[in-house]
Amino acid sequence: MQRIVKLSRWLALVSLVAFAVSFSGHAAADANSRYFPETGHTVTQPFLTYWNTHGALAQQGYPITDDYQEVNDADGHTYRTQYFQRSRFEYHPEQANPLYQVLLGLLGTEAFNAKYPGGLPPGTPTQVVPGGGSHTFPDTGHTVTGLFLSYWQTHGGLAQQGFPITEAYIETNDADGNQYITQYFQRARFEYHPEQSDPQYKVLLGLVGNEVYLRKHNGGGPTNTPMPGVPPTNTPAPAVPTSTPTNTPIPSAPATTQVLDQQSIAAAATGSATASCTAGSIVVSGGWASNTDLQVYNSSKQGNGWRVYAKNNSGSSQLLNSYAICLSGTSGSVTQEFAQKSLPNGASDSVAKACSSGVVTGGGFADNVGVFLYNTSPSGNGWEAAATNNTGSSQLLNAYAMCLNGTGATGQEVFHQVSVAAGAIGDATIACPSGSLVTGGGFAANSGEITYTSLKEGNGWHVYTKNTSASAGLLNVYAQCTTFP
Repeated sequence: MQRIVKLSRWLALVSLVAFAVSFSGHAAADANSRYFPETGHTVTQPFLTYWNTHGALAQQGYPITDDYQEVNDADGHTYRTQYFQRSRFEYHPEQANPLYQVLLGLLGTEAFNAKYPGGLPPGTPTQVVPGGGSHTFPDTGHTVTGLFLSYWQTHGGLAQQGFPITEAYIETNDADGNQYITQYFQRARFEYHPEQSDPQYKVLLGLVGNEVYLRKHNGGGPTNTPMPGVPPTNTPAPAVPTSTPTNTPIPSAPATTQVLDQQSIAAAATGSATASCTAGSIVVSGGWASNTDLQVYNSSKQGNGWRVYAKNNSGSSQLLNSYAICLSGTSGSVTQEFAQKSLPNGASDSVAKACSSGVVTGGGFADNVGVFLYNTSPSGNGWEAAATNNTGSSQLLNAYAMCLNGTGATGQEVFHQVSVAAGAIGDATIACPSGSLVTGGGFAANSGEITYTSLKEGNGWHVYTKNTSASAGLLNVYAQCTTFP
């Protein structure tokens, strides 16, 4: 079976991995903190990893404090906290899923309520942001349009920005006194800057971290005084090298972005989430994030996006994230090809589909509730899925290959292996080589490991698994890396 071949390849590398670890301690220590001379503050783990992998300077800004213990206004609990120009990081160790242990504070809500205690003045006219497209969020009743919607979809969505809490309207900016189309979200403030010639800077995030921190800790109401030593406000952030590549598209060159859709699934129900690529980009693969109470049983292309289905096996509502990996800067086209196999009850088997033309960029799978998937990963110039059927009857297993044509691109598979102790959470990441773009990824795990997150991170792939068995297991993470001529 294909999985056994891959496991043997893992084992062949174990001694090399163990040898390399002995030389990696100093590098790991250096990676645990970063001092920012621009503001005189230091960021340490796990906040540094979150900063590096969630937009870094352009999205979070420089740190304006060190981390410290602060009482959270929202729930009255005390958390390890650090303020940045555009955000507030909070460490929540009570969250079982490592993805949710660093959360962003609701600075957009706090800044808006401080500035408009009674809400916006009656009759404030709403604005339509240029760029086309709109979406109304029933959770808050507000609509996001144009470039604001594109930015929300490609810069973390609900987890990073939160739901909109206002419509777009004209606001005088406290930092420079100019008027901009502005919209508040739970965790951020979007500002439309048409004066910026570079399209990637036409939507900027307001400095709500500065504003909330100054008001909360320096006394008084909102102030225009910048934090001491903080660079000028509301100008495009200068390029600062970090250890993690960003998702910023390179003009006129192929680039990938990750778009998010999040849905709530009721207790004991099945549901789905679909993330759609924006105009001018094409979906090349996708992934998901959930928790161990959700069984994902379908992850595949839907239109120009990615849809994930899951069954909630818990007694309370749970969140399901679907991610679409979107490719821009190329005139190529993508097709989804599939192969299907019937799994008898009690059987473990795999099915693979090779691209009939072009290069594989990623893939997915579909099975049924109760079928245990342990492998969805690259297989030559195609994609493989492997599962165990313990449902009591025969079930179908589909493997989907995403095939890119018309670009002359080439692909390669890279992988990384970790050991997961009994009862522990497994966490594995692999980055694509320099000069290539991550366009997809997957995993292979052992029986008893529930993989609940598989998504793009930086220019690589990241998976989490929970080992529910009584013995240690292996977890492999795969990244499909595409090189364009």
